[in-house]
Amino acid sequence: MGVILNQSFKNLVTTYVGFGIGAINTLFLFTYFIEQEYYGLVSFLLSAANLIWPFMAFGVHSTLVKFFSFYRTREEKDRLLNLVLFLPLLVSVFIGVLGVMGYDLLLNYFSDDNTLVKPYIWLIFLIAVATAYFEVFFAWSKVHFRSVFGNVMKEVFTEPVLACFFSQYILKF
Repeated sequence: MGVILNQSFKNLVTTYVGFGIGAINTLFLFTYFIEQEYYGLVSFLLSAANLIWPFMAFGVHSTLVKFFSFYRTREEKDRLLNLVLFLPLLVSVFIGVLGVMGYDLLLNYFSDDNTLVKPYIWLIFLIAVATAYFEVFFAWSKVHFRSVFGNVMKEVFTEPVLACFFSQYILKF
């Protein structure tokens, strides 16, 4: 089997396994181990971060996949990697500064209806930055024809680990 066909088959299998684990987590485990309010909190934080990370990534993950083949030497490819690592950091710092300046506005927005979210607003930014950089490194692994590990991390590993991390460590403080 060719490299692309082999990895496509493995990615298909891991996507279905991730879908199955996600269904089991959502339908049974999360509802049993996490209280209803905290399940909603975790879902809200992840959803809000998923709305923000594309702005932080600034599209460099797609740019990397599209233009990587145009670069021939190792130096050119390293410069491209430096660019795709620097741009999300720059945009994240800008969005972080805006978030710090508008932090009171965000807290006031959530203070009336949802007091549970108020102490965890800062986590949205951290999750968004981590997701943006994950997508950049996932794109880097794709251009080097090593997409299976990144797909396993994205489809199978992410949801259970984040939910356990939130429920056990962050929400207990």
